[in-house]
Amino acid sequence: MDRRDRLIARAKQGYRLAYGAEPSRFFAAPGRVNLIGEHTGPSGGYVLSCAINRDTIIALGPADTNETGRKLHVVAIDMGSARCAVDLEAPNARGDNSWENHVRAIAAKLQEARHALRPARLAIAGDIPLGAGLASSASLGVGIALALSDYNNLSLSPHKLAEIAYSAEQEFVGSAASIADHLAIACASDGRALLIDCARLEHMPIPIAAKLAIMVIDTGIRRPHGDDVFAVRAVQCAATAQHCGVASLRDLTPDELRRQTADLDPLLYARARHVV
Repeated sequence: MDRRDRLIARAKQGYRLAYGAEPSRFFAAPGRVNLIGEHTGPSGGYVLSCAINRDTIIALGPADTNETGRKLHVVAIDMGSARCAVDLEAPNARGDNSWENHVRAIAAKLQEARHALRPARLAIAGDIPLGAGLASSASLGVGIALALSDYNNLSLSPHKLAEIAYSAEQEFVGSAASIADHLAIACASDGRALLIDCARLEHMPIPIAAKLAIMVIDTGIRRPHGDDVFAVRAVQCAATAQHCGVASLRDLTPDELRRQTADLDPLLYARARHVV
């Protein structure tokens, strides 16, 4: 039994224990690493990302036929089997950056787009380290969107799933993550990185030479809950773009940045220089 098989088995067992039934479907969404382009996404720049061999697994089955009301019942196995119920009549989820709100946000965005959702039961398991820069929250969002799309016969494209998961994080949870995270997770393919244009929302697969290996090293450092350094960087870059009279830093060359930022705070200049 390989790593993913063990993860699926854990999701299946968690589903059984929570609901006393067997799941009917399984869905996977990987984590990702940025090979180049960290912090460039909010400025409309380019990002080169690739998926990694760590996943969020969603086990899904139909709702209990004896239950009244239209709800999604969800159990998060890695959170001590914590549970939540999403009322499909009122799934509005604007709130904190909790796993429950990520699930509610996806349901809300799908219904906001006039997609009808059926009640269901879900169990979530994963092996993506949380807070380690591997886009675990984007993986959760894309995985939930994929599961609900398939279960409700919505036939949403990978690109559309990424857009829904991204807008759910932005509007409901308040995350400053780049859409590049969601596109890399939803649109990745085996043996290829993904070059993403964050201004035009276009992407292109880039083959990774077979003789190369990408090694991801976990430093053990975790970002504190609620400490969104990405949001701070995005605000700093937007302020510099406004100072230079452009819509985003994407529109500046290195020479233009140097000429227009002689009187700029050194920290803001450093942030902008990295992106440009």
